[in-house]
Amino acid sequence: MGAHALGAAGYAGKALILAPHGGSVADREMQAAGVARRLVDLMSDPVAQDIAGLPMLGEDTRGPLAPGRLSGGHVGNVIRAIQASLSQRIG
Repeated sequence: MGAHALGAAGYAGKALILAPHGGSVADREMQAAGVARRLVDLMSDPVAQDIAGLPMLGEDTRGPLAPGRLSGGHVGNVIRAIQASLSQRIG
């Protein structure tokens, strides 16, 4: 289920980036990265450890985090930002 949570967060970040509100796409990408960091900050320790234990996006050839729909574009960038924030938090 953790991989599905990452996918949902990735699509939410994509929606933020593509939403027709002020600022450039680059500004909205930075906002999405900030949201990713806040999501990680809000995770309980057990949840953060479980999500951090998943394979990195695109590294496993099977499963929902395999190369494919989630690993590219804005969705993939948001998931990578979450995984990077988790790596910093967990160590």
